[in-house]
Amino acid sequence: MDIAAFFGISIGFVLVIGAIFMGDDTAVFINLPGLMIVVGGSFAATGVNC
Repeated sequence: MDIAAFFGISIGFVLVIGAIFMGDDTAVFINLPGLMIVVGGSFAATGVNC
């Protein structure tokens, strides 16, 4: 992984975590069905690609 990818991922995490803590209610950012779709889709795409 090159340095630009590392900085991009790091800045992305900082922005998302900052947005969560700047809001009043952190429960707005917790979406279990959405998480299941993203994680399940990632595993399915990885399985199909192999």
